[in-house]
Amino acid sequence: MLKSRHLGHFFAATTLLMLGACANPSAENIAWARDSTTTEDARADLHACTIDAQAQSNREHDAQGLAGQQPTDVGASIDAYSQDKRVDELTRQCMLLRSYHAVTAGTN
Repeated sequence: MLKSRHLGHFFAATTLLMLGACANPSAENIAWARDSTTTEDARADLHACTIDAQAQSNREHDAQGLAGQQPTDVGASIDAYSQDKRVDELTRQCMLLRSYHAVTAGTN
């Protein structure tokens, strides 16, 4: 009984995470543009921003003292999702600070 309840919570949490991921495109799935910048340069900047964001997120995670813990499966999934969202947020901020803007279909 107890295991099936935890399994149900795990599937519910996983479903919510998947739905949330579909609702907002990640920074890596957005077309970024900046005046006089080539597609290759934009990709390189996005890659650099993503690496910097991952490093910052890892530092924040370690500073919170979570690095050595062994959370439950659901807790680990939620923690990984939160960290992915933080990396995405930092990547977006980095691209905006580099004067990029997100391009929607049909605009520049």
